[in-house]
Amino acid sequence: MKITKTTPENKDFFNEHGSSLGAYGLIGFIGQFLSGASLAYAVYALILAEILKQGMPVATLPLLLFALLVALFIELANRILARRAIKPFVVKGLFKEDPQLAGRHKILNKSYLVGLVAIAALSYFLSAVGSSYYAEDSTEIPDLIKVDSLKEIYADQMRKLETGFSQDSLTLSGPYELRLRATRDRFQSDSLALRKEREKYRTCANAGKQWCKNKMTEYLALIDRARSAMNDSLAVISSLKGNAMMAAVKDRNEKTRTLEKEKAATLFQAEQKNSDRLKEISDDSSFKGIVFIILTIAGQTVFYLMIYLSLQVEAGSDINYEIEPNEFWNLPTVMDEFKVMISWRMERGLRRLIRWLFGEPGEHETDIPYRGLFENTSTFKAASAPRSMPKSTPTASVTFIAQLEHLNLTQCKQRLKMYKKRLGSVTQRKIKLEKAGKTVPKKTLAAIDNNTNWVEAYTARIQELESAIAHKKSKAK
Repeated sequence: MKITKTTPENKDFFNEHGSSLGAYGLIGFIGQFLSGASLAYAVYALILAEILKQGMPVATLPLLLFALLVALFIELANRILARRAIKPFVVKGLFKEDPQLAGRHKILNKSYLVGLVAIAALSYFLSAVGSSYYAEDSTEIPDLIKVDSLKEIYADQMRKLETGFSQDSLTLSGPYELRLRATRDRFQSDSLALRKEREKYRTCANAGKQWCKNKMTEYLALIDRARSAMNDSLAVISSLKGNAMMAAVKDRNEKTRTLEKEKAATLFQAEQKNSDRLKEISDDSSFKGIVFIILTIAGQTVFYLMIYLSLQVEAGSDINYEIEPNEFWNLPTVMDEFKVMISWRMERGLRRLIRWLFGEPGEHETDIPYRGLFENTSTFKAASAPRSMPKSTPTASVTFIAQLEHLNLTQCKQRLKMYKKRLGSVTQRKIKLEKAGKTVPKKTLAAIDNNTNWVEAYTARIQELESAIAHKKSKAK
């Protein structure tokens, strides 16, 4: 289709505000670009987070292309729907002469508005999410104090303290153990000597001599006194050893408490500093996120504002858009022709297969059904006889005039309705200008003549087709 913009009818208004149309378009494009970039980043970040969560391999380029495609889809829908949805707030009362068209126009306007609200809400939401993600990702990770390393350092110091205590305990207990062993050894040697001396009197004592018995008793008393002396020495040495060990344990416990306090204070300070740094980074990231959100939302809102202002300028300048279908408007699409070609080739192949399986068909007594429609062409030729065209030739392309010969009745009626509508529109414009005392442009007069010629041409074609159909029906009866 060919879309053309008419020249502004209200020159004074256009001269005042028309120079800003280009700036409106550029500003709106920049605002929509900001929103689209943030939207694409949101889609990219969300999908990337889900992929990393699932533990799947990440392909950055396809993921980025997909995010850009989603952003392009949303922003393109936003751009298309925005103009259609905002225009009813600027230009009102269209098609009020025809209630049916006015109703359809109202339904379409409401549909445009609902679609725009949905797309705009999605765009605003994803733009805000993308801004937040970008603010978080763009914030540098602070250098935090490694608390685990500090804990490991203090744990190592605690192990060294325990090792030192064990070594000190062995060092302290060594001399006391030697003294205890020496005391026991001395008692053993003394008691052994006394027992030997006592055994000398055993024979005499066994003989019944009282003096020998008394001597043996004295030696037993000496052994008991030596044992008592040994026990006293052992008790003194053990007491000294216990006091020394208690002092070592007390010193170890004091050092342990000091180390624990130092560890707790150091870890608390480290965690406090880390918390302060994280809070500072979080505040900075939140501030950046708010700034980006405001920027993207403002860009999207400015985009809508620029469209509204552009529509106001066009409405005030009386600028209209005219759409003319090209020569391929009512022809089958490439896909339809492709389907027909495939069907035709399949049919040919099936016919060849049938002939190969069952042989050539014999002669038929009757003609092929509907064969007369192809062989008896007298009616068609009569209907296709030269017909009178309007005196004024429509100012259209030769290709489009040639298509007029091959249009059916329904298509001709649709075209006639379209050109009548155009003729009525340009005629109303002419009447409006004449009432305002303005000069009717040559372009408007040419449009009236052109549409009039087309109306006459299609009217004549419809009459010919209707007469041909009526003639065919009467002949069939």
